[in-house]
Amino acid sequence: MLSLALLAMSLVSQVAGQSGASPATPVAPAPVLRQWPDADGVRRCMRRVRQPVSVRARCVLRADGRVDQCELQDPSPAALRYEAQLQCALAANRWDFSDGSPVEGVPLTTSIIWRGP
Repeated sequence: MLSLALLAMSLVSQVAGQSGASPATPVAPAPVLRQWPDADGVRRCMRRVRQPVSVRARCVLRADGRVDQCELQDPSPAALRYEAQLQCALAANRWDFSDGSPVEGVPLTTSIIWRGP
């Protein structure tokens, strides 16, 4: 009977994390990719675009947090017509990680939606 009680106590202490084993190391949350928009820069880039246009773009981030190598994904005819302005608007924003980790080479898919002047 005593051995059964010891076994039960041993199981309870293991479940409670008191088995003598080291506790699991807590996992830090993953850093969050943050966008720092430059509304004035986007307006400057898009000032000649007179119609609504939206597009998704796949880019790679540079060390300074700006986008590089952006490819428009399934662009509409309007997006193709204004591709230079859209590329400029995408480059006007900066990105960083919440924990300060480097962003160079990080792939990014983002959208730009322009409703007009």
